[in-house]
This record gives sequence, C-alpha cells and structure tokens, in this order.
Amino acid sequence: TCRKIVNWRNYLKFPEEVRLSPEAKDLICRLLCNVEQRLGTKGAYEIKDHPWFKGVEWGKLYQMKAAFIPQVNDELDTQNFEKFDETDKQVPKVTKSGPWRKMLSS
Repeated sequence: TCRKIVNWRNYLKFPEEVRLSPEAKDLICRLLCNVEQRLGTKGAYEIKDHPWFKGVEWGKLYQMKAAFIPQVNDELDTQNFEKFDETDKQVPKVTKSGPWRKMLSS
C-alpha cells in the first residue's frame, strides 16, 4: 500500500461506472500530484480558474443557498456520518528488521 500511495500515478484508476468528466479527472489528478506542480500552489486563483469550476460565481458564493444543509443538534453531532465498528486492532510490534524496514529507510 505504501508503494501504491507513493506511485499513485501507476495505480489510480477511475471506474467507468463513475462517469467523471475529463475536467473532474484533471482536477483530481492536479490536486494529487507533487506539491510543486499541485493546483493552487501559486494561489487560490489557480483552482478558481480550473475548467471544472466554470460557471461558479465566486463573488456570490456566500450569498448562494447551499444545495444541502444537514440537520445537526450541536457541534459534536455526528448523525450525518456513516457508522462503523471501532475495533481495537493490535498494532504490530516495531522491530529493527522486516520487509518494510528497507522500504522506509531508502
């Protein structure tokens, strides 16, 4: 998994059933890349000017009504999030050897 994260370009696949536009795919890839090439590194205008955001009236954003306003009881209310089982997984013991040690030290 570590190698897949580091080499995401070789592993990232957009499933066809998701049907993302070319602009959406480009936006995702330009946000996932190295920081030097990442969209927004030179300022928020880079993100605002991306073709995926074409038609967004940034100046009116705060006056627009949100498409979805979640109902919450207080700032700690998590009812709008999916529930998952929390398990106490054993953390593997750290050793000075192992297959991952060489990968992390290089």
